[in-house]
Parts: sequence; structure tokens; C-alpha cells
Amino acid sequence: METIYNWLLENTGNAGHYYTVLNTHRQHDSNGSDSLEIMARRSADFSVVNLVFVNEHTADGPDSDRNGRLVTSYLFSDEQQVIDYIATGTEPQASASEQTTGVRVLVVEPGGEAATITFPHEQ
Repeated sequence: METIYNWLLENTGNAGHYYTVLNTHRQHDSNGSDSLEIMARRSADFSVVNLVFVNEHTADGPDSDRNGRLVTSYLFSDEQQVIDYIATGTEPQASASEQTTGVRVLVVEPGGEAATITFPHEQ
């Protein structure tokens, strides 16, 4: 997760990727597992999504439905494939049933005002 996290920090706001990273939130749990949640804008249709990254060996990861609707889930074999997905939209080559380890990416459509990018009211 460290490689993904560093890449996200370096590329926040870079509009040249498939997903424009707007915000990143990192969590550590008591079991030593990492998870990342990012808010991003998909360049193809300008929709806002949350991407939740968890190690596949962890139980269920964060509760993805708490802030929206789960759209899809991918299992990538390594961190570089996750970075390629964020940058280019390239989905994993192997099906989830063929892999047993890796990084799970949950694509969540945020609900309500959580999906709105707003600017401060002018005074």
C-alpha cells in the first residue's frame, strides 16, 4: 500500500490520468492492515467516485456501502497494476477467481452531497 499511497500523493490533482485524484484518506487498523480511500473524478464521464483499496488477505475491509453504492470490485495482483488502473483505466487481466492474493479495489458511487464538488459561497 505504501507505493500506491506515495503515487497518490504525488499525483493528486493531475488531470492527465483516467482518474483525477481529489483526496486521499489512509487508515491503519489494530491488526496492522492498511486501507486507502480516495475520492476521484473519472475523466471519461466526469463522475465522482470513491476508490477503496484493501489487501485481499484482510477480512472485508472498510464498509464500502456506508457512503454510497458499490459499483464494481477488482482484484489486482500487485500495487503497480493498481497504479496503472488509476492512471489509464486498465482493468486486471486475470479474473478474480484465478487469483488468491493482491489488492482489492472497490469502486463506490458516493450518495447525496458526498458526490458533489462545490466551491465556497461568494461573499
